[in-house]
Amino acid sequence: MWKLLKINLLIISGFFLCLPFATKAIVATGSEILGNNGAVHYDYLDEEYIKNFNSHILVQTNGAMTVTETITVNAEGKEIKHGIYRDFPTIYPKKNIFRETTKFKVRNVLRDGKNEPYFTKGTQNGIRLYVGNKDVNVVGGEHTYTITYDTDRQLFFGQNYDELFWNVTGNGWDFPIDQASATIVMPNEIKDKIMAVSGFTGPQGSTEESYEQNYDADGNVVFTTTRVINTYEHEGFTVGVRFPKGYVKQGGLTGVWRFTADNPEIWLLAIIFLYYLLCWIANGRDPKKGTIIPLYEPPQNLSPASVRYLKKMKYDNKVSASAFINIAVKGFWKIKDEKKNFNLSKTKNSAGLLTFLAEEEKSLITSLLEQQSSITLTKGNYQNIQAGLTALKKSLADQYKGKYFYTNKKFVGIGLLLSALTGLVIYGLLGTAGPMLSVLTFSLYALLLFINILFAFLLKAPTKEGRKLMDEIEGFKWFLSVTEKERLEFAHPPKITPELFEKFLPYALALGVENKWADQFNSVLKNAGQDPATAYHPMWYSGARFAALSAGSFASSFGSALSQNISSSSTAPSSSGGSGGGGGSGGGGGGGGGGGW
Repeated sequence: MWKLLKINLLIISGFFLCLPFATKAIVATGSEILGNNGAVHYDYLDEEYIKNFNSHILVQTNGAMTVTETITVNAEGKEIKHGIYRDFPTIYPKKNIFRETTKFKVRNVLRDGKNEPYFTKGTQNGIRLYVGNKDVNVVGGEHTYTITYDTDRQLFFGQNYDELFWNVTGNGWDFPIDQASATIVMPNEIKDKIMAVSGFTGPQGSTEESYEQNYDADGNVVFTTTRVINTYEHEGFTVGVRFPKGYVKQGGLTGVWRFTADNPEIWLLAIIFLYYLLCWIANGRDPKKGTIIPLYEPPQNLSPASVRYLKKMKYDNKVSASAFINIAVKGFWKIKDEKKNFNLSKTKNSAGLLTFLAEEEKSLITSLLEQQSSITLTKGNYQNIQAGLTALKKSLADQYKGKYFYTNKKFVGIGLLLSALTGLVIYGLLGTAGPMLSVLTFSLYALLLFINILFAFLLKAPTKEGRKLMDEIEGFKWFLSVTEKERLEFAHPPKITPELFEKFLPYALALGVENKWADQFNSVLKNAGQDPATAYHPMWYSGARFAALSAGSFASSFGSALSQNISSSSTAPSSSGGSGGGGGSGGGGGGGGGGGW
């Protein structure tokens, strides 16, 4: 009997201990499932959530909109300490990598019917509005926040109709939304002409339609959700109203002006381009070309290195390669092809031949060889090779730059500085934006780089004296590049002999016509009944490369190989290493999200 009584007491005690939890669960479950109108609701007593999210959207005839959002929340001091924040997108990436922008201007903010402090901060794609005082915590319980703001460019202007497609809640809230509603107030002349309405609930792109649509006493369309918006799964509520064209104007800037206002960095690139263009007009336009006539000798007895330097108005690897070959052709040194590298060795008569070399060639030899009689073009000798090339470049610049052409580097330098500043501004505008705008950032940087490269080339300009000399170089190039038949049509052309071929080979390499010059030589040999592969062998060269090639192939292959060898051997050796290290929910205007802070 006593044991039975103890068991009954334990059962009764357990029942009363569990009753509060059971009651809370029943209330929570019941209130989540059924509301006053049979809709799904969310009503956990100790959780933070949005009880009601009501949006009142006033569309004006000029296309602008005034939106009032009334957001009732349950605050428990967890996320909602000082108040709530609301994210509003103002930057919308377009499919063509550029973007559109919209206005977001706050009119007023209330909490429980009274003015509430607020401040804004920029985000990747818009503005975050913080509602509340950072020094004051809100009292737990239910609070109603009212946010009124102006926005524009939220309407779609189609070919056959216009439409408001509005993301009421956004898909980025930190709290579930028990119920959301939207009242669309159109201009009076449109209210009875609405062509279609639509609504979508769920995550981005969802076509679920868990909402009811009615009209209020003033004839405005009212949308109301019929289930909880689970923002933990990035759900939202989007509505649409389609109406005839002609009633709402597409206000503000349009076309190119709107595009540049949305993408202000385009103006920065335009300024850079305009700066370079004005510099080019004032300083970079070439004098008019003269009449080109074929020349049978290099103009003014210029060396091959000088010819290429003047032709390109800059130094490059072929300048040095043509100098190396010309020095060999004149008998100062011999070039030995060691497969991977080239060796340069003075000849017995080298001392007496110095006087026949151009000034830049003498400068090259002096710095390259110093007191040595030979040198191999390897990285181990990079200091000598680098010194020789530097001396060659300096000698050419001293002789020709400023007299025969201008590089206008000072204008390019200013342009580069402006471009660097522009790049920093672009990064500030777009560098931390989303993936689509990152593509825009990269594209703008690429365009900026292209503008600088283009005008660095265009701003180089010959002087009048330089233009005349370059015309003569073109005439000499013409002679080197014609066919044997065309050459014979010239007035008193020189006879192509092995000596002439060899003499002008460095010039042909310098002017990029070594193959055509070799073809002329081969044609002459064939017409004379000689084999081009055996009829000529350069005395200044030794190596397997020529034995396996004709004169024409040798000219191209040897010139290219020598250029590469000079370039690679003029840099210091480095260690190996690595580096460590449409329609649907969520579409349209509006959107964003929010949370507590």
